[in-house]
Order: sequence, then structure tokens, then C-alpha cells
Amino acid sequence: MKTIGIETVWLPLASLGKWDAPCQRDVTSLQHTIAENFNPSAFGVIHVMERDGQYLVIDGQNRTAGLKLMGCNGEYMVPCINHGAISDAEAAAIFKDVNTFKGLQAYNIFMSAWMRGEQDQCTIVDIVKNEGLAIGTGGQSSVISAVKALERIHRPHVKGEPDAEALHRTLHTIVSAWGRDRHALHGTIISGVGQVYLRDKARINDDEMVSKLARRTAGPQKLLGDARGLKSVVGGLVATCVADLVVQEYNRGRRASDRMLRPFRS
Repeated sequence: MKTIGIETVWLPLASLGKWDAPCQRDVTSLQHTIAENFNPSAFGVIHVMERDGQYLVIDGQNRTAGLKLMGCNGEYMVPCINHGAISDAEAAAIFKDVNTFKGLQAYNIFMSAWMRGEQDQCTIVDIVKNEGLAIGTGGQSSVISAVKALERIHRPHVKGEPDAEALHRTLHTIVSAWGRDRHALHGTIISGVGQVYLRDKARINDDEMVSKLARRTAGPQKLLGDARGLKSVVGGLVATCVADLVVQEYNRGRRASDRMLRPFRS
């Protein structure tokens, strides 16, 4: 049996282990759907690599979990494509390629790029870590899941130059003003503050920005609520409304027009 010019090998289910990589998706309820509607003709192949005498699943975790739910024992033979003893970066590239048309989530795509050593994603991860934060999928404190927001600030124009300074100052301001609370790390908050730094970083005094945002009543949660309320009146994006409110806060108490930031909405 051949698949796209690559030989399919049959490996026992018990020999297939988990590839513990950040780009890998968790096993989900899809395993139950696979088990309940099992069709050998539609099962496809499992992509694996060799690591320390074991086969690790690059793509196909839900399908192998579905087989176990069906009661298949460890000797059940599973059709696989063995990519051999490859590196994590090479495995991440394969994971991306075989999932191109499967609707990968932004987080999986981002972490795959980071594992392959893509410069933008590596720089973003370094900036995030420098603020005592991590990139993940949950909504917990100290974790950012809004990778698209980070990417848009770091490289606002696809063919333009990256702006690592804007991203660094955005995250540093947020953490300094509100800590690592999950509400402060909401993607819309990051996007809104990022818009301000992308446009006005040469004119912003970061200490003053931190001080004024920290004094804002009820912190980032109310800022987001106020931005949603503003959007309902003026339209547009909630993130742009966050940016406008941040500018209003920064300008509060300033009298000299040359020291004030322009509003995002005229």
C-alpha cells in the first residue's frame, strides 16, 4: 500500500506514544465521534516519528484515542507513515503541512512556527517570557492565548518591518499597570494598547502611561466593558475603542496640545 509516494507501514497500537509538543492539539471529544462512527476506509494514516526506540504520533492523536475507546488492544495494527528519527522542528513542519486544510487554530499554527525556528514567532516568545508570561490556550493568569494580537503588533504590515519595541512596551505597560491578571491579558486589551504604541511610541512616557492606567477605576475588565459600550455607539472594532480610551486616559490632565496624543476617532 502506498500513500502519496510514501510507503505506509503497519504498527501496533501499543507502540504509538504521545509527542509532547506545544504545537500539538489535545485529544478532544472527537475521539468519541471517531469510535462511534468508525470507518476503516476513512481512517487515513497516522504520521509518526522515531524517538528513543518509540514511535511518537505527529498527527492522529484523536484517531488513536478513538481506537482505544473502541476496545482495540495493543496488538491492533494501525496504518502509519513513519518519518524516521527527525527533529522536533522537522516534525512541526510535517504537522503544519498535513493539517493545512484541517482548520488549525491560531495557537497551533503559531507554536508550529516557533518550533520550526521562524524568527517572528521566536522573537515574540522571547518578549512574552521577558515579562514573566507564557503563551498557551487557557484563560488563566500569566498566559496569553491571543497570538494573533501579538503577531499584529510585532509585524503590523505583512510585508513591512517587525516592531519588537512596540510589542515589548505594550506588554510591559500592561503588566506594570495591572499585573498578570487574565483580564489584563485579554486579546482585545493587548490589541488596543498595542495600537497606541504602534502609532505613538515616540511620544509616550511609559511611566506616565503605567501610572494613569493603574489608577483607572476597576482596571482592565472595566476598560474592556467601556470599550464595548463605546463600540455600540460609534461602531468599529472594540480594540480601536480600547485604544481611544487609553489615549483619553493618557491625555487626562495634560494642557499643552503638543504633549497630547491624537484620538483614534475624530
